[in-house]
Amino acid sequence: MRRALHLLVSAAWVLVSGGCGKTRADDPRPGDAQPPPPAWKGTRVYAGGDVSCSLDRNGHAVCWGNLLNGKFNPPPETFVELTVGGNFVCGLRPDRTPVCWGFGKHGSMNSALDPPPGRYREISAGSSYGCGILETESKLVCWGSLDYGLTDPPDGRFKTVAAGGSHACALREDGSAVCWGLNMTGVSDAPAGRFERVYAGEASCALDADARLTCWGFAARA
Repeated sequence: MRRALHLLVSAAWVLVSGGCGKTRADDPRPGDAQPPPPAWKGTRVYAGGDVSCSLDRNGHAVCWGNLLNGKFNPPPETFVELTVGGNFVCGLRPDRTPVCWGFGKHGSMNSALDPPPGRYREISAGSSYGCGILETESKLVCWGSLDYGLTDPPDGRFKTVAAGGSHACALREDGSAVCWGLNMTGVSDAPAGRFERVYAGEASCALDADARLTCWGFAARA
């Protein structure tokens, strides 16, 4: 039952996010979309702006969709996790070090392709920035676009993070939620409570230990 609810929440997040990775007006012009590989046998799939990626049982990655002349082709490495943003993809290697590829820079903005060095518990790709939790310190770090203070996360120890389009949310080790970034519609006004997972899109949502879903922000009130 809990697994089914978790899948439902994931699907709901895709709907309310409106595609957090949609490209901005200054993004590269789309190229010819590519179909998924017909013979690929993946164990996990990840979707973002115009690209989807998958990992097979050996940790090899493949991406398909709007590949923009090879910019989204994954490096020939093995991964334990992927995250797909608006215009870039990041992966965690088996040693928990990150690597990102795609389009991660627009004009004078810092590149989303350059995560700080270190070993990460998890990472999350947003529209043109990324965030991660360092494995040892449980500290949040973010990189990429300087818009809306996205790369200035709160201090403390965290257990999970979700990067959205113009805001991000994370859960502290005690399960309380905190969000930062653009807050025009209340998506960064995290409610009190203790949660297990958090999601960031056009609305923000969090799932508690009893699989109850709480959402806040514009899309949550629609």
